[in-house]
Amino acid sequence: MHGRPLLPVLPALLVLNCIVATLIALRLRWWTRLAGFAVYTYLLYLAFRCTAGDVWRDYVLGCHLMDQYFVAIQLLWLTDPMTELRHERDAVHPSTLPFARRFYWSLCVLNNRRGVGWNCQVAIVPPRPSGSRRQFVRERLLKIFRLYIPLDFIQLYVLSIRPETSPQRWIYGLGRLSTMMICMEAQTSIISIVAVVTRFSEPQDWPAVFGKLSDAYTVRRFWGRTYHQNVRRYTASWGKRACRLLGLQPGSWASAHMQLFVGFSLSCLMHCAGDLMVRPSIFGASSAYFAAQAAVIALEDVVVAAARRRIVVPVGVARFAGYAWVVLWLGVSTPWLFNWTVKAGVVDSRRLPFSILEALICGKNTGFASRSVTCRNLHAR
Repeated sequence: MHGRPLLPVLPALLVLNCIVATLIALRLRWWTRLAGFAVYTYLLYLAFRCTAGDVWRDYVLGCHLMDQYFVAIQLLWLTDPMTELRHERDAVHPSTLPFARRFYWSLCVLNNRRGVGWNCQVAIVPPRPSGSRRQFVRERLLKIFRLYIPLDFIQLYVLSIRPETSPQRWIYGLGRLSTMMICMEAQTSIISIVAVVTRFSEPQDWPAVFGKLSDAYTVRRFWGRTYHQNVRRYTASWGKRACRLLGLQPGSWASAHMQLFVGFSLSCLMHCAGDLMVRPSIFGASSAYFAAQAAVIALEDVVVAAARRRIVVPVGVARFAGYAWVVLWLGVSTPWLFNWTVKAGVVDSRRLPFSILEALICGKNTGFASRSVTCRNLHAR
């Protein structure tokens, strides 16, 4: 990858997590904490100079590292976790625990992105599982199977055909977004099964990654209630902090849109870190997508407010129009999120190591098989 050294991903993530957890557990004076945070930042800089060995892994890893950096800032500089945060199963004050248990406690709060079960839990988290471990594992295995089928379909029928017309580009955009969400849901389901089976956590610690799709009848609600669950912990906190700093009245139009701007700015920076990890020369390729989302939500707010004042529409009709609008916009805009793949020259669209549909269809002499990039690659091999 352009002569960059290969990053040992798991050891690197372990070291970075351990540094932050240690700083939280020790509750050092600010200058000592600053020195430790400087070491953490420098190691993060070194990680960005490496490669995970594949552009897709580079992009995801770059986003994850920046996401963790924002969480570290939140926990080390804007919060005192030992005095302010509590988990529902804490039996004693965390500061009274021996260092090893404080360290583990700190790792838990660091890696629980939504604060599930903590007093910092973000708003609108989906219902938490309440069954037994056996029932949880069975349900998650079934979910993984159910997710595999649509992912296989999308990979073969949508992502494998290069879009040329506007309808094709729209379908391609929805396919990209669906693939991303399905992969995140499946990966989290696998991790949750391992964590519950090994008794590192309880089933109720693992609500669904995303909110309900039925809540997404505006673009604002799609991002605020359905998709942006895992970054709300710091986007909401920093947005409210910015409003207080500027003296904006809570609940006002200015406050709502300042929080909107801060939230999408942070999300933009996180994804631009993915660009940076892929190749420094394409840094910022993802930014247009997030700027467009913030701008459209601001415009949408104006339109919705004006419509409520002047037009009386049945709720069902309004919701249907809202869903249609969200699907239209996401299909149009999502390809912009993947501008980095164009600039990096990435053409591979495979997400699954094995495709049942590919095996069934690509071997047949059909019009689809002749047009599908996936099928042509399979025949070439």
